[in-house]
Amino acid sequence: MRSEVAKNPYDIFNAFRTNGCSLHVKACLFREVGNDEEGKPLAAFNNFSRLVVTIIDKDEKAKFVEANIQYEKLAEIEARGRYALNQYLGKDTQPSAQADETSPAYTVVIPSGKLKGKTPAQVLLEADGPKLLNSHYKWLEDNLEKYPANKKQMDAIMDAAKLQKEGKLRADTPVNTGVISILEAVPLPLIRKKKEDGTCPVREISINCNLSMNAPFEIFISNYDAPVMAVSKDGMKEVTSEGSGGNKVNVQKQDKKNEVSKKFKLTVGEFASLLDHINIAKEIFLNSYSAVLMKEALEADKENRTNNE
Repeated sequence: MRSEVAKNPYDIFNAFRTNGCSLHVKACLFREVGNDEEGKPLAAFNNFSRLVVTIIDKDEKAKFVEANIQYEKLAEIEARGRYALNQYLGKDTQPSAQADETSPAYTVVIPSGKLKGKTPAQVLLEADGPKLLNSHYKWLEDNLEKYPANKKQMDAIMDAAKLQKEGKLRADTPVNTGVISILEAVPLPLIRKKKEDGTCPVREISINCNLSMNAPFEIFISNYDAPVMAVSKDGMKEVTSEGSGGNKVNVQKQDKKNEVSKKFKLTVGEFASLLDHINIAKEIFLNSYSAVLMKEALEADKENRTNNE
């Protein structure tokens, strides 16, 4: 065996941090077939195609977590991801109905403390909002030299106060919450790896963009064990290691145990690169198999026509 052979040939993206934490994305792509009654060769990718995402932390006892992203989710991730990138870079092409709707009072999100996740406009419209916002502003001002980025929040608070004084602060104004969901967490149980205690390994992954952060894209992965039930017209029953019998499954998250979760933040450049590398992997796959897939589709169509004559 050649010593220089690639150790991780399906890896399409990697990111490393100085604290020993790293992110790895692997493309596991499989083609559809035309010699099967259910085959759809021109769909190209079959249902087992996926991305495998792993977060490794060498300094922790539980060193890594892993989750799959199904191929059918990639188009949505691409669309939501590009939208989030445009929002973060200030290139959203949607015109605003009111000039004050794009003011920092509505778009800057307070990232920490009691007011975390709220905009200055939201806080001022609450009962104790003015008092809390004044206190937060004073803390920002006192620590401005240590944290220069505080100026962004301070300007937003001043803008909100100005709008309120002028009677222009409105509750019905669309408020940017600052967090864009790119992939919602959906528990995916590994039924065929069911354990003796009756639980199955479960993997979850979510991707969000927090517009107020310097590294705005956060990938969060949770691994745990939980009972899994098969849902049918006859009710729910525990799945077996053979599968769910074609029925929908319900993960009993309230009874989960042995949970390990980790998160990894990406910069705008890193996330844009990840999206590009996903597309490159898909293009390489299609360039390799497109002729075979088309041939199988034509042969299947010809055989179907012959059988129907």
